[in-house]
Amino acid sequence: VVCPLVLSGCPQLLCDFGISDLCETYGIIYIANGADEGSTPVDSSEYQEGDTVTALTNSGGLALSGYSFDGWNTAANGAGTSYSVGATFKMGPADVTLYAQWSEEQEEATYNVTYDDNGSDSGSVPTDSTSYQQGATVPVKNNTGNLARTGYSFVGWNTAANGSGTSYTTGTTFTVGSSNVTLYAQWSSNPTYTVTYNENGADSGFLPTDSTSYQQGATVSVLNNTGNLARTGYSFTGWN
Repeated sequence: VVCPLVLSGCPQLLCDFGISDLCETYGIIYIANGADEGSTPVDSSEYQEGDTVTALTNSGGLALSGYSFDGWNTAANGAGTSYSVGATFKMGPADVTLYAQWSEEQEEATYNVTYDDNGSDSGSVPTDSTSYQQGATVPVKNNTGNLARTGYSFVGWNTAANGSGTSYTTGTTFTVGSSNVTLYAQWSSNPTYTVTYNENGADSGFLPTDSTSYQQGATVSVLNNTGNLARTGYSFTGWN
């Protein structure tokens, strides 16, 4: 074999002939870098300068509590060259140490659903103690605490107190966005009725007046003949 004075990349042919001083090999070492469970992958290959190296997977299940595995780096603090799993690089003229890299896990934000009585004068709002992640489906609560408001009927919930938001009837569902949700009780005023007195032919006096507005089912007291209604030749005997 004729050896050139300048060798590039240590040709395999020279290695085959046992000229070891021209064929130095290098290894890859994987470091757990703080992992509290699992084991580092092992690369048993010997590489010559210029060989292509593939960064190994986290085959040993390395893990660090509160963190996610984020590949490898030539520096423990991540200040060196980063390699994701499966990435390739060229071997240099020295062993390479690759340190596991860790990213702190972020807790996914959660949101609450709160119910507001919005002017009720009795009963209590339902309570939803669940913390929901964005995109979760929320069932709208019934009026479990028998919220009531004099002169009104409960008709459901709305995202705005004045009813200008999104309305939900009890038992429906909605999808959580990226903020807490307040649902306000919605009230519909009940119809009211009046009592009117008619003189029915009286020729003196005046009618009593009842200025009260009554809801269905209310008890009404019939007024006396407070205005001394009279009709010639007749006696007042009541109302019909």
